[in-house]
Amino acid sequence: MVRFNALVEQRGQNSLVGVPDTVSKELLLFADAGRIRVSARLAGAESAAEFHATLVPVGAGGHILYLPGGVRGAAGVRLGDTVSLEVQPLGPQGSDTPSDLASALGAAAGAEAAWDLLPASQRRELVRFLEGARTPGSRERRAGQIVAQVLGRTVPPPGTRTGRELWKCPSCGRSFVTRNMYHSCVDNSLEEAFLGMPDTTRELFTLVRRTVETFGPVTLVPYADRIAFMVRVRFCGARPRKRWLDVDFWLTRRAESPRFHKIESLTPYTHIHTVRLTDPSEVDAELAAWLREAYAVGCQEHLRPARA
Repeated sequence: MVRFNALVEQRGQNSLVGVPDTVSKELLLFADAGRIRVSARLAGAESAAEFHATLVPVGAGGHILYLPGGVRGAAGVRLGDTVSLEVQPLGPQGSDTPSDLASALGAAAGAEAAWDLLPASQRRELVRFLEGARTPGSRERRAGQIVAQVLGRTVPPPGTRTGRELWKCPSCGRSFVTRNMYHSCVDNSLEEAFLGMPDTTRELFTLVRRTVETFGPVTLVPYADRIAFMVRVRFCGARPRKRWLDVDFWLTRRAESPRFHKIESLTPYTHIHTVRLTDPSEVDAELAAWLREAYAVGCQEHLRPARA
């Protein structure tokens, strides 16, 4: 465990601290391509928060440490504060479990064994979800949600916000479920996303688009390198490439299939699945069923109260 004090600064949208050179040198043995995975404890004036993070290399041998907003909130830390930090290097996989989550897993029969069977990447994603909590109470609830997911139980999403009127950006006119939601007001065209791409990639996208449009109304939001599909919220996206089309979609459960190129579990009810398409035959009934399920998420049907 290495201890140091640092000033909380802001860079762009992120808050961070500079890591003293003495700390970087002491932990250099644990670096992987210059990056050092650590377990950290941030102490503010009145409280503290534990989290996992990465010391990011900058300059000639130096590092910075980004502080998630949830961690700062839990520790009561503001920009400009001088804080105390303790960091301890993690193993190669960076999959060590925070102490409070380990306690919650240990208290539930079978949870520890099930947690150990998860891929290291999924464990890291769930730890990030835990560390996004802004209060100790929220962190405790999230630990319980993680335990429930590990045990295969249904984790209900928070709130029932389906009836709320969408907020419209006064600059670009786009609608969002959350007021002042961060976004780009740049008006891209569909053609820009396919610039330089072969006709085969565009044909794959057309098949996916037609499949989604059979479920109901949908809004396309083009970006420079991808296209988002939106109803009330964005639930699907397509990223054109020269040899394939990556299709990402949001499910409230983590589905398993050898067809998935990647799965990201952002929260116990937010799982982003990626299918890589190379042939029109792959836009089949199985993919359509996943996209239909994702479309329901886009309509926020998962937030509606269950009927008695």
